[in-house]
Amino acid sequence: MKKLLSTTMITCSMFAYAQFPAPTNLEFTYQYFMIGEGGYCDGQWVYGPTYCSHFDWSPPDTSISSATLEYYNIYYNHWAYSDTILILYTSTTETFYDVEDGFIGELWVTAVYSDPDGESGKSNIIINPDLPISVEENMLNERPAIIFDQNSQLLRIEYQEKVAQINIFDSQGKRMKALTSSGNILSLEAFSSGLYIVEIITVDSDLIRRKIVK
Repeated sequence: MKKLLSTTMITCSMFAYAQFPAPTNLEFTYQYFMIGEGGYCDGQWVYGPTYCSHFDWSPPDTSISSATLEYYNIYYNHWAYSDTILILYTSTTETFYDVEDGFIGELWVTAVYSDPDGESGKSNIIINPDLPISVEENMLNERPAIIFDQNSQLLRIEYQEKVAQINIFDSQGKRMKALTSSGNILSLEAFSSGLYIVEIITVDSDLIRRKIVK
């Protein structure tokens, strides 16, 4: 009986995948616009600091299925601190998608069908482990100045005597907080989970940026 059940489950699984073919050839690229720069993203002009991400994939072979392809789902397995968060990011009828946002984690797309209703398995999975901002940032990071403790939700700024202003931007480039040098520890407990860019402007007009994941 156990063997028969296993065989039945495998057969059903294979039938489901055949019934709902998955998209293929998913590609993912992104661009970072620094502060003072700008460019087009999703047909609109955007201003830095911000990311612009681009998804592109091939449609499934629907000739092998009687179901009707309706749209696609883009999934994002966000790599948070010591955990992952599965997100249905968006749905679209196109085979491409542009968005003013940054992604760290696993990305894939599925196809959603009707008559009968169902969803395909995953396309190929794209893994984006990091979001480097720029060569300039990497050079400045040789002298760490921004440290975020996920457990305490505290942001610590070192070399405080050289800091003139602190700015915090979300992943879409919106400034969430701006303050002059008034202490070297900031609480981010009230901020939503996500990717942020912390920017320090020094008294010598140098820029130091560090991305953090809350």
